[in-house]
Amino acid sequence: MRGIWRVSTVLVLISLGLAFAFSCCKGPTESKPNEYLLYISVIQESGPSKIFVIDTEADSIIDDVVDVPAAAGIARVEASPDGKYLAALSQSTLIYSAYNYALLKDLAYQVWPVFLPNIGQMLAFNESGVKFYNLGTFELLSDDTVGMAEPQANNNRRLIFGKKLHGEGHTDSMTFVAYDYMQRRLSKTWPLLRNPDGRAIYVLFWSCVNAAGTRLYGVGGGENIMGDVGMWFFAYDLWADTLVFCKPSGGTYRASALSPDGREVYLVDCGDPMWETNPGRIFVHDAENGQVLHEISLEGLDTVTHPQGLPRALYPSNSCFHPEKPKIYIACGGRGMRAGPVLVIDTEKREIIKWLFPNFDHGPQSIAIAPKP
Repeated sequence: MRGIWRVSTVLVLISLGLAFAFSCCKGPTESKPNEYLLYISVIQESGPSKIFVIDTEADSIIDDVVDVPAAAGIARVEASPDGKYLAALSQSTLIYSAYNYALLKDLAYQVWPVFLPNIGQMLAFNESGVKFYNLGTFELLSDDTVGMAEPQANNNRRLIFGKKLHGEGHTDSMTFVAYDYMQRRLSKTWPLLRNPDGRAIYVLFWSCVNAAGTRLYGVGGGENIMGDVGMWFFAYDLWADTLVFCKPSGGTYRASALSPDGREVYLVDCGDPMWETNPGRIFVHDAENGQVLHEISLEGLDTVTHPQGLPRALYPSNSCFHPEKPKIYIACGGRGMRAGPVLVIDTEKREIIKWLFPNFDHGPQSIAIAPKP
């Protein structure tokens, strides 16, 4: 028996050795790609407003969660970079767990939340000031008197904001400032934004900063905002303090998106959803020089809102890139922004590959993506 035990032991050791050698020759194990969830806020015309959850692997609806009273609505949804928390902006700002959608904190006032997992805090901004909360307990830690709204980017320990400078008549103009949230001070102010004709851009519809923190993109308006010369697509070099390009556009752009590799900007033209004079469109721009590379028309894609089922245009309101896959999600509404789908666009083929059409009573208001918690 003792001899049999020795032989068995030797065989087991040989097997383990061979398994180890094979694993070494095979090389390192490939890491599993991250799984992401898409969150969409919708103001329902009947009943409470909701946040819909979409699995981005299969691009299918998982659930509708987070009921908010219809009177409050959900103007915007935000997700923390680590995927653990959600924020619903309504008449107040509500913080939820992304694990079970339990309400963690009602801030009792409307703020713009910025989740900072790297320092374990959440910043809550409005034009009165900023409050610092513990990320987890959401206990108020401290506050600052710097008042800002809608931070555009979080890069290198600072938040970049578009700031409107008020003047008499139509002399208001737009500038950008950087807030160092570690030192709690304004660390940089960039010059006033003006188009090539020298006119001020005093209404900001959308902006973002590339991953390196070197270039800011935006869409703004000046005089005659709805006219061809009123809307401008621009890029600004934050290091050189120079305007890279500023191009006029006849579109009515809203929440657009910069591709994860920083090469393309998808501008979302919401068209005219009330009078149906202009269909929604999506323009793909070269992020280096602002040139239009491609256009996707949403004419005739709505077959739901017409009483006889006749095709109508769709009108996009928001967009969000997948961080790791070549696709972008476009939230749309039908006529009057009712009953709209979420379109999935393949950014390599530049074509619509799927319609996500849950039971929306109204067009989606906001869209956000984050890792699955």
